[in-house]
Amino acid sequence: MTNPPAQSTPPLLHNRYRITARLGDNRLAMVYRATDERLARTVLVHLLRPDLQDNAPLRQRFADEAQGLARRTHPALLEVYDSGDIAGRPYMITEEAIGRPLQEALPLRLEQREPARVHVARRVAR
Repeated sequence: MTNPPAQSTPPLLHNRYRITARLGDNRLAMVYRATDERLARTVLVHLLRPDLQDNAPLRQRFADEAQGLARRTHPALLEVYDSGDIAGRPYMITEEAIGRPLQEALPLRLEQREPARVHVARRVAR
C-alpha cells in the first residue's frame, strides 16, 4: 500500500506572510503574492533576487528604495507595510497592486499616444 503524496504548505516568511504565488521578477526583486496572516490581507513580497545577493551596491539600492517608498504617499506608488532581511536577502512588503502588467498595454497605437500623455501628466500634477 502506498501513502498519498504529502500536501506541501506554502512558505511562511517571518511567521506572518504566507507566500501564495510567484508573480514575476523586476530589475532587483522577485515578486510574490502573499497573505499577511496577522492582519488577514493580501500583500506583495519583494525579495532581492538571489543573483544580486552578493552585490553590495544593489542590496543598498533595494533597501534605499524600500525606505524611500515608505516615506512617500501617492496613488501611483505602492504603500510599504514592512521591510527587513531574511537569510541575508532584503525584502519589502507592499500593498497588493491590482491590474494588468504595463507591458500588456504597450506599445500604444499612434492615436493612443497623445491622450495617454495628457492623462499621465494630469495624474502626476495632482
